Amino acid sequence: MSLAGVGISTPTIDLTISFRATHPSVKLTGFRFDGTSQQGNNGFVARIKARANGKLAIEAGWGGKRFDYSLAVRDVSAGGAAASQPGTGTGAKKAFDVTAPDSWELALANSQDPGVGRVDLTATIAWP
Repeated sequence: MSLAGVGISTPTIDLTISFRATHPSVKLTGFRFDGTSQQGNNGFVARIKARANGKLAIEAGWGGKRFDYSLAVRDVSAGGAAASQPGTGTGAKKAFDVTAPDSWELALANSQDPGVGRVDLTATIAWP
């Protein structure tokens, strides 16, 4: 699936994908990571349903420039505060413990306002 904004519009979508997989994962390419002044073009929020206890993993990159980023995961089913693992770098590689059968939300955003124009984000999310 591809989405593209026209002119200055910001594409937003709520998408549900259901599929059977022994090791489910999704790869996001061409997402924007433009910073705090561009909230509609700044990272993503993904929600998954864990089918087994294990790790919700993310591996993301946004090119050669280092940025501060916010990365958080929370148990949507049980509620409560998000577990935050902010950092600085040209990418992020983290794993969070998740429990089944709960739904989990993963959010990644650029915490800076780099003012450099378009910053492309690619990420792979995998879960049990």
